[in-house]
Amino acid sequence: MKTITITGATGFVGKNLIFDLIKSKKYYINIITRNKLKAKKIFGNKVNYFEWNYKIQDFPEDSVQNSNIFINLMGESITSYSSQKGRKEVYDSRIKSLEKIIKKIKPNMDLFISASAIQIYKSDFKKIYTENSKLNKDLSDLQKLCIEWEDKIKKVSKRSVSLRISPVITKESKIVKTFSKTKFLGFVLNLNYGKPNFSWIHLDDLIEIIKYTIINNKIKGPINCSANSETKFDDFINAIKNKNTIKINIPNFISKLVFGRLQDIFLIGCKVKSKKLLDSGFKFKYTKLSDVFN
Repeated sequence: MKTITITGATGFVGKNLIFDLIKSKKYYINIITRNKLKAKKIFGNKVNYFEWNYKIQDFPEDSVQNSNIFINLMGESITSYSSQKGRKEVYDSRIKSLEKIIKKIKPNMDLFISASAIQIYKSDFKKIYTENSKLNKDLSDLQKLCIEWEDKIKKVSKRSVSLRISPVITKESKIVKTFSKTKFLGFVLNLNYGKPNFSWIHLDDLIEIIKYTIINNKIKGPINCSANSETKFDDFINAIKNKNTIKINIPNFISKLVFGRLQDIFLIGCKVKSKKLLDSGFKFKYTKLSDVFN
């Protein structure tokens, strides 16, 4: 069996991915964690553990000694990018940590998968972005971060894949909880009148994409991870509200005052198409928000 080493193992995506891989019984699994005791309470004796604090330690080389595949999901939540302190934490936890990892990866590793984000694209209400779309020259700090994130892994292994991940949707995901906070007061906020496009992906589909990438040697480079649905933010709000809540439409300038840069992270307002995956034959299970919340 092949061996997979995974960072970000106790995060929302990483934890669910590992449970799925354990269930498949197809791989040996090494996980990198800041807290081995915490991770053991989650996964028990079904994986191998390597403790690492990227801020003060070199990457544990023995964790990749016999590894065929590396999956890098570590990093502070991109929603933290809304503050100056958060921006540094997001950058360091992605770029600085990745630099340490790459130094210990042998060039004969079969596959290196790393998270990226659809925030690499600029807000555009009309344009449809595929993996071949040219990026704008006038780049935001967040776009620059995503580009550097992807550039770091291009030549690190025989095959490298960057997952340009849309906001991950389940009933328990962070974005759903964030915009559901006011439901107990009887309302939900519809930012910018719900006009922006809203690209998203269900957690189950994201996990299937990662597994699909592992076995499909033709998948390489950046891949968009988006449900490919014609969805507006208004559709998202309608999906999470219930019969006892009303929807309050607020204009763009007010939503910026309330949510600040967090709005720019959630509402990049562009259509993202997973062209590489669709062309390769990948089938999405969730393409309608109604399927997620019903």
